[in-house]
Amino acid sequence: MGIVALAPSVLVGKPDLAATSLADLVALAKARSSKGGVTYGTFGAGSAPHLAGEMFAQTIGATMLAVPYKGSAQLTTALIGGELDWAVDTVASAAPHVNAGRMKAFAVSGDHRMPQLPNVPTLKEAGLPASAGLVGWYGFVAPASTPAPIIDTIRKATEDVMQDAEVRKVFTTNGFEPVMLGRDAFRDKVNAEIAQFTGVAQRGAISMD
Repeated sequence: MGIVALAPSVLVGKPDLAATSLADLVALAKARSSKGGVTYGTFGAGSAPHLAGEMFAQTIGATMLAVPYKGSAQLTTALIGGELDWAVDTVASAAPHVNAGRMKAFAVSGDHRMPQLPNVPTLKEAGLPASAGLVGWYGFVAPASTPAPIIDTIRKATEDVMQDAEVRKVFTTNGFEPVMLGRDAFRDKVNAEIAQFTGVAQRGAISMD
């Protein structure tokens, strides 16, 4: 029925990584490609961090080593402890660690800087296309058989809620960008991402098996 929030991600590195900018990270990744590549964390084959890491690697033309973890908490602990070189994480999860100096932040995906990390550039500002990064989203869906009047009622109610300043503030505070993309834009976005990530998985030989 519509997308109500975008969830930009942030590229973060271990505290002692020999890189202080996105350009440094790109150079380091390329330099280590012949030696197995820098390591980045995932939640397993085909997970969002895996696709994000592979998308970044394909964009810069480097080989990287994906290391699977059971979840965000385990991955975060590994990165802070220096077991990994870098990772893609949500802004809400990573910002406290970045601001406390436990992680380095190189760039955020999306079109705008995030208020939690005002000094961290966007990918475009840092010299890479926005397509190099993953932007998550949250939306409402309903069964295909749902009557049109019910869909219209829910859509109108959602649009009204998303205009509320307090609701938008909650989204922003938690690392999301409040938006309101209608049904057609939602469908187009899903179809485009299916094609995009299918290509990323095929080029990276990513399989769920």
